[in-house]
Amino acid sequence: MNETKTNDPVLPGHIKLVHLQQEGCLQAGDIVETQRLGRCKVAYIQTANSICVVNPAGQYFNLSGFGFNARLESRSPSAT
Repeated sequence: MNETKTNDPVLPGHIKLVHLQQEGCLQAGDIVETQRLGRCKVAYIQTANSICVVNPAGQYFNLSGFGFNARLESRSPSAT
């Protein structure tokens, strides 16, 4: 488990990676945090620049425009 141990506030327009199931790999089920939404679970990865998250109330939000060079990798369901 890889979890952020800082209480630093999340800056506007930034996404904090709070808990990654696999280091260096953002995937469905990971926990992220934004200033506006707070902590949310990654529902799914849409593109290299866009993810869908769900907040604790069950509302879905699209987060996009990360500004870094992400890449998508296909995985079989048994590879998780």
